[in-house]
Amino acid sequence: MKKIYTIKGMHCNSCSLLVTDALKELGVKSAKVSYEKGEATVEFDESKLDSKKIINEIKKAGYKAEELIEGKKKGLFGIFK
Repeated sequence: MKKIYTIKGMHCNSCSLLVTDALKELGVKSAKVSYEKGEATVEFDESKLDSKKIINEIKKAGYKAEELIEGKKKGLFGIFK
């Protein structure tokens, strides 16, 4: 499964590398993180991971993340416009 997450709090390329490393340690198949866009495109096995785990891992790395769903953001507590 491939999903896009918005990430707030990244200031440079090192921030995107920190998020990428954290996601790879979590066990995602691939992660493309862009601090310029404030986004991460993450491919993962949905039988092993879910969005909550991915969002929590990004949070542990020191950033705020929400799943992007058809132009809307989905956080841990629901969907927002």
